[in-house]
Amino acid sequence: MQLTDLPDLFRETFKEWNKDDASLLAAALAYYGLFSLVPLLVILMIILNALFGYGLMGGSGLSQAQDMAGRQMPGNVGDMLNRVGGQAVSYRFTLLSFLVLVLGAAGLFVQTKRAFRVIWSQECVEESLVLGTVRSYLRSVLLIPLVAFLLLASAVVTAILLPFSRYIEDLLPVHLELLRLVTFLTSIIFVTLLFAVTYKTLSEAGLSWRDVLPGSGVTAILFEIGNFIIEVYVSLSDIGSAYGAAGSVVVFLFWIYYSAQIFLFGAEFIKVTKRVKSETSTSRA
Repeated sequence: MQLTDLPDLFRETFKEWNKDDASLLAAALAYYGLFSLVPLLVILMIILNALFGYGLMGGSGLSQAQDMAGRQMPGNVGDMLNRVGGQAVSYRFTLLSFLVLVLGAAGLFVQTKRAFRVIWSQECVEESLVLGTVRSYLRSVLLIPLVAFLLLASAVVTAILLPFSRYIEDLLPVHLELLRLVTFLTSIIFVTLLFAVTYKTLSEAGLSWRDVLPGSGVTAILFEIGNFIIEVYVSLSDIGSAYGAAGSVVVFLFWIYYSAQIFLFGAEFIKVTKRVKSETSTSRA
């Protein structure tokens, strides 16, 4: 894939995105994401607290979550994320509470897998309803540690870069913008890996890493650009105030909905690029 091919690929991806009603699928993902994100964050914070204690590393993990949700989100959203961190610190394990957390976090991945079946036009394998549901949740549960690991790695890198960048800034202020660029690119890399793992694990289309990595990179860039646009839009329009007490939830759902749109657009992009590669190889043969 070359840069000159991107306009045609984006055009074809948008056609596929409309044909598959991806905006409707994204709305469903946003709904499940609203209820699955907090359990996933609690699990991440529990891991951070168990490994490092809720200090520098735990705070960095919370900062990563807040950065992903946008810096300009209303204060209630930040309060919710802080409560997640506090809950993770004092969380008392019981088998039932752990299962509730895991199943809550896995729900989002199960629905994502169903959305991928629509995008790749795959039929569901015939099996009993109970067995199929259990298998879907088990596969999704296996993805949770991978996602937690990538978020954890991102938190560790952020925790290392922040004090290092301040130290360099004191010595060489001229390189501040360069350090910010490095931090931004690091974020892009981890988001790309996060998307790539999700696409490869949840898709049943037999995707290789070579298939998912370029599309995941494009998706990560669109995700970061969209986050910036949403931050500006929310700060200028004050969209949350129009909904009163529910304003923070509405804005948070708006962000999740946009993220789901971009995520599914990335899946469509991967499908289109793989098809174009296959057609090109066939024509050359």
